[in-house]
Amino acid sequence: MKILTFDLVALIFAIGDWYSVVRKDEKLQYVFKPLVPLTLILMLAVSSSANGITSERRYWIIAALIFALFGDVFLMLPFDGFIFGLASFAICHILIISGLLLTSNAKNSHIKFEYLILFLVAYLIIGAAPLYGIVKGLFKNKLQKLLVPVFIYSLLLTFMASTLLASQVSGHFLYLAGIGGAFFVASDMILAFNKFAKPIRNGDLLVHVTYHVAIASIATAFVWIPCN
Repeated sequence: MKILTFDLVALIFAIGDWYSVVRKDEKLQYVFKPLVPLTLILMLAVSSSANGITSERRYWIIAALIFALFGDVFLMLPFDGFIFGLASFAICHILIISGLLLTSNAKNSHIKFEYLILFLVAYLIIGAAPLYGIVKGLFKNKLQKLLVPVFIYSLLLTFMASTLLASQVSGHFLYLAGIGGAFFVASDMILAFNKFAKPIRNGDLLVHVTYHVAIASIATAFVWIPCN
């Protein structure tokens, strides 16, 4: 019940943020956008780990969401903080990956590495077309200096999402976390494509909605396992 309450509060803040995007109300966005990851961080901090998940893994996710919060702030400030936001979210992904790998085989937590490779290849194949469009957009806008950071970030993003999909607890996959990773990939792809390649109708709103689904799913997965 406590976890559901936090998720509902996060949803209310997220809806406030979505409304601010639709209304193009930056002041309202400054209020609601940071409150979503803050609520999820608090949920992880005060909730017990789900059955079979080590507390250490939960702490890694808390650290990752703190950097996601930094990324949120950089992307909404009234200056071009894209590279700082990119760096913050890259650290977020590194923390998730590190937390899962370093706690693999601890108690009931495992990573199925054959699935990790499979999911990574699948993500790279699926993401090839939009990434090509993003790269073309970078050249078109004379932003070649962003090619290496965007490429490195894309690899980290897909590796993070694949690691979440391949993680198991007590023989069960963390489906909710895997869904969150997939929405994270979708959110960042939409953001980059909308910014550098071609404007997408309601692109900003789609970025926010998919991102909030992503972080809420990932956070909830480490304090609640539906199948247990």
